Amino acid sequence: LPCSKQIFIHGFITNEGQKMSKSLGNTVNPLELAEKYGTDALRYYLLRYIHPFEDSDFSIANFIETYNADLANGLGNLVARVSNIIEKNFDGKINIGAKAGNDLIEVDKNLENYEFHLALQLINQAVSAADILIDREKPWQMVKTDPKKAGEVLSTLAGSIMLIAEKLKPFLPVTASKIVQQFTAAKIVKGESLFPRV
Repeated sequence: LPCSKQIFIHGFITNEGQKMSKSLGNTVNPLELAEKYGTDALRYYLLRYIHPFEDSDFSIANFIETYNADLANGLGNLVARVSNIIEKNFDGKINIGAKAGNDLIEVDKNLENYEFHLALQLINQAVSAADILIDREKPWQMVKTDPKKAGEVLSTLAGSIMLIAEKLKPFLPVTASKIVQQFTAAKIVKGESLFPRV
């Protein structure tokens, strides 16, 4: 293979404001974190909150807070809510519709520019937009009075989730694969939580 024509060098990572060193005893073992919380959770934090070009700070407390807020309560909760409603009210069968709102094309441009934090910020915004849609339309209630409309809403939400999963593949390959398998199965079921709350 030819040599790379680009070199990417990120900044230093400190631990709670201090330089990491063995003498200070404040090093962080990424393998332990990955084993406890999953590789995708660790990848997410490092790519979303560690700046690609500047020095950044890491702390276990911030990592756990981010895990709960962005992954457990954010992406994981959205996937669980939508799949649960589809499973209970539509026998797990729904057409995957067009995504709602942003098509996330900017994510690809961010990747080309190594702006991983900005790419994940856009994906998070898509998760939030889907949450706003489900909270506004309340398809779990709508299905009792207007099942057709509820189906359309869920179809749009499923489309948004599939788009989010597609854009997450470079960042969270395991999670993205699970979401795609879940929403392309013969029946969509809630299944296990993607990110159990810590």
